[in-house]
Amino acid sequence: MKVKIKFFSLLQKIAGKKNDEIEIADCSTVEDLEKILFEKYPELKKYKPLLSVNNALAKGAQILKDGDEVALYLAVAGG
Repeated sequence: MKVKIKFFSLLQKIAGKKNDEIEIADCSTVEDLEKILFEKYPELKKYKPLLSVNNALAKGAQILKDGDEVALYLAVAGG
């Protein structure tokens, strides 16, 4: 199955693109996808990006579905 990946902010520069599409095994989790992305884009790992699936914050054990949109972004702090 395929999931759509969107990179935001500095993560776009690291990936060299705004969007990607990744082929993953059926019943893959967010954590599985994260490992794949860190192998493909090793520099991402040091920024510890947050992931959302279909506009909702993702948990590691969440199972992905074909066509899901996964966004990677950096945590934002303010005050």
